[in-house]
Amino acid sequence: MNECLRRLQYIPYYGIMIPMKKQKNVTAIECEAEQTTQQKTEVSGTQGQQQSKSDVPMTEQQTERWAKSSEKVQNPKLKQFIQILIFTGFSISAGVIQIVSFGILYDWTKWLPWWPAYLISLVLSVVWNFTFNRKFTFRAANNVPLAMGLVVVYYCMFTPISVFGGDEIAAMLSENLGMLVTFIMMLINFVTEFIWDKFIVFNEKVTGRIEALFHGGKKSVYVVGAGISGLTAARVLAEAGYRVTVTEKRDTVGGNVYDYTDENGIIVQKYGPHIFHTNDKEVYEFLSRFTEWNLYEHRVLGYIGGKYVPVPFNLTSLFELYPKDKAEKLKAILIQEIGLDKKVPILQLKEHPEKIVREFAQFVYENVFYTYTMKQWGFPPEELGATVMNRVPVYISYEDRYFTDEYQFQPKEGYTKLAENLLSHRNIKLVTGKDALESLKIENGGILLDGKKFRGKVIFTGAIDDLFARKYGALSYRSLDFVFETHDTASYQPAAVVNYTTSEKFTRISEFTKFCCPPQEKTVIVKEYSKACGEEDIPYYPIPKQECLADYEKYLLDAQQVKNLYLLGRLACYRYMNMDVAVKSAMELAEQIKNSK
Repeated sequence: MNECLRRLQYIPYYGIMIPMKKQKNVTAIECEAEQTTQQKTEVSGTQGQQQSKSDVPMTEQQTERWAKSSEKVQNPKLKQFIQILIFTGFSISAGVIQIVSFGILYDWTKWLPWWPAYLISLVLSVVWNFTFNRKFTFRAANNVPLAMGLVVVYYCMFTPISVFGGDEIAAMLSENLGMLVTFIMMLINFVTEFIWDKFIVFNEKVTGRIEALFHGGKKSVYVVGAGISGLTAARVLAEAGYRVTVTEKRDTVGGNVYDYTDENGIIVQKYGPHIFHTNDKEVYEFLSRFTEWNLYEHRVLGYIGGKYVPVPFNLTSLFELYPKDKAEKLKAILIQEIGLDKKVPILQLKEHPEKIVREFAQFVYENVFYTYTMKQWGFPPEELGATVMNRVPVYISYEDRYFTDEYQFQPKEGYTKLAENLLSHRNIKLVTGKDALESLKIENGGILLDGKKFRGKVIFTGAIDDLFARKYGALSYRSLDFVFETHDTASYQPAAVVNYTTSEKFTRISEFTKFCCPPQEKTVIVKEYSKACGEEDIPYYPIPKQECLADYEKYLLDAQQVKNLYLLGRLACYRYMNMDVAVKSAMELAEQIKNSK
């Protein structure tokens, strides 16, 4: 609950953001093709003059950036092989400790008989693995304490057998062959521990049963919603030994990141475009366990004055829409006062002392933000408040990527497959086609499930006002209508997403081949129409107004009084979230639950 309270302090500007939604359908994904560089686009000309930059050589900076990204999406088998080499190398370090210590105690100094020298050297190598080398020895374990305990069990069996067995063998051989006996015991140790680790320590089925024996029904979690937030939390907790039930109102998983492959082999995102981007290495590495990636750098164009220009508005946009001499003058002022590759809020430019800058700011405001915001939200940008408007930037740069995060990818087999892989754990039970609120009730500060008191944890990712039967009224959202079209052309528009900031009733058009696949004979686009959220509509965007947040806080205060209830995700926390933020929040919440009593 504290996480949701903290989030209330930050409201992003939604007007030109890419929706990252929740809820709905699934299929398997078959688009195996590597992401091409078709996204590099010409930014001028009318819609009838589209030209993809796939044939245009990348700049040296782009080539270097993509080369670095290629290293991050290396073949999983190669990555696993490298990890095995690293693990083996650190395991060898324990062997070195054992050999050296045994040599000092027995082979070189004759201080001790064979068996105590061997026992001490074995204990030192085990201590090394359990302390300094622990990070590498147990890094693959879902439950590190349990893994360490199981290894202790192994050594409780192996140590007496190897000590007394080895001592018997050493007694039958020459004293000079004591080191050979130690090598034999180490080889047996290596082989038997490898087998033990493979089939016991790192076997989810075995460790899950062991955890169940110790915890019984005490570690049960009920997750409402199979979107990216709920699935992430479910997976982390399942790996920690919790029994997790995930319920989803629809018949499918993945929430609004649901995608499918159409008859032309194109991955279509049914609820609008979703792009994974983050600077959080932990989030990237977590999701990389469940998907391979295609390189993808997102670029958005705005259709303004009959031309396609980069959004957010940058120096390229400036020179496309302004006369060259005026653009040069503005560029010089902006770079001198703000600096190259810097972002400046539009409100700051509107208050600039020089008239030419104020006029420029007004032009950008009217042509990029005002009409688009009216279509997206149904009210002008000013009603978002100065705090939010101050985050609307002009980018003093030629950088045309929509995101500048270090990690920018699309799942190779789509988001649905990613969701299915997150669910693939023996401790997770999935129930689809069920409205959890038919059996989940809040009563007297407690949780009832099917009419009985539920003593486990509940993670709720649905609309918080529905959880409390809208006792304070329905919270306000914006919804979307999607119109899909298939066209007999390889490319419909010059970028994956084009925002219509001054024209058309729809807000933008997304073209899916540019997200996932090389050019096809056909292409699929979707037009988005924003609207007020009705009773039968899907709620996509919480309304970023203070009065709406005040209504939400009433529900939040009620939720805080319910023991073992945890709110997670966009609808429960009434806050727009990028995908990486949703995943990170879920990971943190799972850790909070694991550490709770």
